[in-house]
Amino acid sequence: MSFVLVKLIQCFFILFVFSLTNAMAQENPSPYRIARAEAWAAPLTAVFAGAGWYVEHRVEGFTAADLALLDPNAIPAFDRWNAGDWRPKAGRASNIGVGLAFAAPVAIFAAREPRRDFLKIALMASEAGLTAYGLVNTTKGLAQRTRPYLYGTAAPLDERLADDGRLSFFSGHTAFSATACFFGAKLFHDYFPQSKLRPWVWTVAALAPAGIGYLRVRAGKHFLSDVLTGYAVGAAVGYLVPRLHRNNVARTLSVTPSFWKGGSGVVVNFGF
Repeated sequence: MSFVLVKLIQCFFILFVFSLTNAMAQENPSPYRIARAEAWAAPLTAVFAGAGWYVEHRVEGFTAADLALLDPNAIPAFDRWNAGDWRPKAGRASNIGVGLAFAAPVAIFAAREPRRDFLKIALMASEAGLTAYGLVNTTKGLAQRTRPYLYGTAAPLDERLADDGRLSFFSGHTAFSATACFFGAKLFHDYFPQSKLRPWVWTVAALAPAGIGYLRVRAGKHFLSDVLTGYAVGAAVGYLVPRLHRNNVARTLSVTPSFWKGGSGVVVNFGF
């Protein structure tokens, strides 16, 4: 099953590249702009990512005595079903899938218009990647959730004693792949608004990280809630970063008085 999913992810990536090469003939103005104030976002996200790295690397693993006290019944019922699982092949397959997902935003440079915006895209990519990295590692370091495979004895003891065993929530593989795939799909969507291939590209973006998340659960590296959270966070980051840099996005803030029977207040609307 793991081999089949890796092949599916490879096919998704090939389809994405094919979509780009078929859209290269379209001529469109740049859909993005980087204002001077927004250029500070990249350094700030780098600081956030560094803080996340620090928080995560302070986590220490379990001792053998700690492992003996772990109780699968303490896991919420909806997550308990893969407690104790250990499938290293699925874990290795998920690593390959993430590598392919990272290539999705790079593939956009097969088209001419994105190549002209190389620096803009590189800056947005750094913002998205560093934001996802900071969110993942900060949360892992604070939550210190035990990975599923620690609840069984199938994994080697050295694996079960490693610091990585307490970094289950939430799934970095799923979050990073979703960030990359949704970022790449959003770029394609904005650079080629007339392309009939856009639904296919979004399908690729949605299915690839879902497949990687499945592999992480099957490997015993994460619970279902870990990968669902990682998917949601990664997809949001990958979509919103280019969205916030859109040329035609109006940023508005309005405060309107509001009155109703028995009271009054204000309505605040923020649009982007």
